[in-house]
Amino acid sequence: MPGFRGYLAAVLGAFGMFPAVAAAQALAEVVVTASRLETPLGQTLSDVTVIDRARIERAGDATVAQLLRSAAGIEISENGGAGKFTGLFLRGTKTAQTVILVDGVRLENPLSGGANLEFLPLAAIDRIEVVKGPVSSLYGSGGVGGVIQIFTRRGAGAIRPFGSAAFGTYSTWELRGGLQAGTPDFAFSAVASAEGTEGFDATRPRSAERQADADGNRRRSATVSVSRRVGASAELGLTALAAEGSARYDSAFSAPDETRYEYRSSSWSLYLRSQPRAGWKSTARIGRSEIGYDFEPFVYAPRMHAHHAVWENEFRLGPGRLLAGLDWLQQRVRGPGVGYIVEGVPRARLSRLTRSAFVGYDLVGRRHSLRVHLRHDDIEAVGERLSGSVAYGYRLGDGWQLRGSIGSAFRAPTFDDLFSPFGANPGLRAERAVGAEVALERELLASRFRATVFANRIDDAIELDSAFIPQNLARATVRGLSIEGERRIGAWLLDARATWQDPRGERSDAAAPGGGTPLARRARARAELGVSYRAAGWSVGAELLAQSRRVDADGSSMGGYAVIDLRAARGIGRDTELFARLGNLTGKAYETAAGYASAGRTLFVGIRHAPR
Repeated sequence: MPGFRGYLAAVLGAFGMFPAVAAAQALAEVVVTASRLETPLGQTLSDVTVIDRARIERAGDATVAQLLRSAAGIEISENGGAGKFTGLFLRGTKTAQTVILVDGVRLENPLSGGANLEFLPLAAIDRIEVVKGPVSSLYGSGGVGGVIQIFTRRGAGAIRPFGSAAFGTYSTWELRGGLQAGTPDFAFSAVASAEGTEGFDATRPRSAERQADADGNRRRSATVSVSRRVGASAELGLTALAAEGSARYDSAFSAPDETRYEYRSSSWSLYLRSQPRAGWKSTARIGRSEIGYDFEPFVYAPRMHAHHAVWENEFRLGPGRLLAGLDWLQQRVRGPGVGYIVEGVPRARLSRLTRSAFVGYDLVGRRHSLRVHLRHDDIEAVGERLSGSVAYGYRLGDGWQLRGSIGSAFRAPTFDDLFSPFGANPGLRAERAVGAEVALERELLASRFRATVFANRIDDAIELDSAFIPQNLARATVRGLSIEGERRIGAWLLDARATWQDPRGERSDAAAPGGGTPLARRARARAELGVSYRAAGWSVGAELLAQSRRVDADGSSMGGYAVIDLRAARGIGRDTELFARLGNLTGKAYETAAGYASAGRTLFVGIRHAPR
């Protein structure tokens, strides 16, 4: 990417080295995902990005994955638009190396190890927390690259309805509506949405899967959240999310009018938060998640169920807080077409039980901060794994902090890795990783800045070879630098993120010259730049995303690209506004997965009502 180092220098100068021009009230934003404890954002000792509801609303018709790519260090791949398979690459790691949670419950496809983000509707989401770096010491298998937690909407304030209607290019349409309210004793929220698009041709002319037709998507979703105070110091709550739909795709093995699949995704969680005594907070949570799909032309309809139970406890211990808990996860896969054959023995049902215990200690002083975590996992048919992490921070004054961390992580092979009839390797070993980072950051008044140097070494990394068969590499390594900043000047908000990384893998039989080969679908450089203005009833903004060239698993090269998105909104009443989003302004043709197309220039307009 031409001038990328210069861009980094510009970001550093603009956001990091000068105090904010405009005074603003610094909000003590609280996150929970970084340590499983409620912690002010500036004290987490982690690389954390928060995507709030306002940012979600501004995304227009974007997918969940497209929204996530606006966070530093996240890349995505999509096999041809809405409803198609989506990959997520966090700090150079792959989809199955990132833990995805919905309201504290693990959402994971045991076949692929991903969470099928393409199934999740934006309408149901209130907030997203992204934690980058190894997190197996908190969340177990898969926490090599980080963790993403999605929080569904909660009720607050007086009873108020909200909703929106919009339409756009490719015959895209969307309807959302809901009701929410809340008091200190009782709160509820209910949201429903329906959306659809005729889509575009998912594949490019050179693809072997090429079918010259539009590949659309339809989805319906509903979310419910209810909580009630029980006694003087306890809260009982229930959250539930369900989505279902259908999508067309391209395939060389069926006719165009047959290539479609139906999908469904659901998650519910029942929790009890309490304070049994002074200095002791406890949260018990049980939940269930399901992912399933049916391919119309084939007898293949997997049903993936997971039951999850967690008991977390926070104790005041001296000047810090002690975390202790238990975690239990049962995953099952069944349904037509999943009767794999292993060593000549048919298996009509696959299952895996994981039992875990974790402990941690957080200490925040005037200048020094310390965080230590340790977790033990016992995974059926995989064995026992011990993961740990330690982080330290030193506040330099004037809002500056220098921090560093190191942690171990692992990932058990997925069922597809081991048993898939479409390409598997029953002899795969679990991945083992060690990651570290050093960061300099500042949060003061109207500006934020963070520069992070990170490195991750993954032994026995599982990657696809040129025939798309999973193999254990001798190791994979990712080293990089990310810089991000945000600055508010009056009614203007400037934000920028840039990442340089070198994700490489080495074969166990013969390491490639030059330190290994690039890992599939991961760029060496990417950057995002945004500017927005909000005043006098108007809200306007522009975002630029640029990414350098990448290679796919089969060696195909994908060129670098840059896309520009514009958005605008105009209030037409106290709680109502018209909005528009112009995506890919220049109509750039680019790929995030080799052979698959991305959307061209799109326009999305609508109206929304959201009482404040």
